[in-house]
Amino acid sequence: MSVLPGPTQRLRFREMVAADLADITSLDRGGARGPDDWIAWNRSSYEEHGFGLWIVETHAGEFVGDCGLTRQEVEGEWYVEVGWHVRSDLRGQGYATEAAESVRDAARAAGIPLLIAIIRPHNLASQRVAAKIGLVLDRQVERSGGPALVFAAALSLARNGEEPAKTAAAGAARWSDYLDWVRGEIVRGVLALAPEQQRTARVPSGWTPLELLSHVLHMEQRWFVWGFLGEPVDAPWGDWDVDEPWRDDADGRWQVADDVTAEELAERLEAIGARTREVLATSSLDAVGSTAGRFDADPPTLEWICFHVLAEYARHAGHLDIVVELGRGA
Repeated sequence: MSVLPGPTQRLRFREMVAADLADITSLDRGGARGPDDWIAWNRSSYEEHGFGLWIVETHAGEFVGDCGLTRQEVEGEWYVEVGWHVRSDLRGQGYATEAAESVRDAARAAGIPLLIAIIRPHNLASQRVAAKIGLVLDRQVERSGGPALVFAAALSLARNGEEPAKTAAAGAARWSDYLDWVRGEIVRGVLALAPEQQRTARVPSGWTPLELLSHVLHMEQRWFVWGFLGEPVDAPWGDWDVDEPWRDDADGRWQVADDVTAEELAERLEAIGARTREVLATSSLDAVGSTAGRFDADPPTLEWICFHVLAEYARHAGHLDIVVELGRGA
């Protein structure tokens, strides 16, 4: 997943590379990282998270500064922060706000649920930028030996600009587009959380965001691959700790092994999504599922399966939204 922001009226974004060393050296960045470490840190973040601080330049290629997203720990919790640094001779021209607005919009489109900015109390200019992009003062904390202000804004998880267009193709193509949309929202929502938050249960039923991601992965596979196609799958109920979770007397819950990561589950879910797209591209919505796999009698039609799976995804997207809010104390 790449969260590279789109261009603005005056600016464009790209990844930071070693050749940017001189420009990075010229920035007043603060902190203990030197210019080489700064570039290496951001390149590592691109690789691991799909985002980091990007080089900001004019459409003519003039270096302006950097702006983007980084993971930051605040009082034991991990958040996604929007940050910016503008060349000293270009300050006061609105570049920071223009770049930060585009980064904020990219974060929202990627399903990042909460955005913060950590700013020193004396840095009034950056506080004004935070306010202009919709962040409000949340709290003051001690950070790196001094006070820091944490500005924050909740971004929408349940809806974003990637919803399929009203004028898009109908029928199976529309089902495919909508399933891609809701599947992607859950993946992005879970990946935006810190690893410890992914494994933290915040509701009485005890499930975690990582377990929810595993559940929807197995759920979609059960309906389209094992169910409709009738193909054998490994551990079709592998998201549960019991073999027959549908039984009334089953006392089971979702499970994920300790060594499984959200990135691994997201990759597996993308592969299952590819199978779903293939099914919808090659099968009639009126087609009836196979009796060679999950169903031994009275299998549903492909359209019924689409309705059911989309409804389940939407329900779980709402569940994840609530857990994210509980996690930030909203």
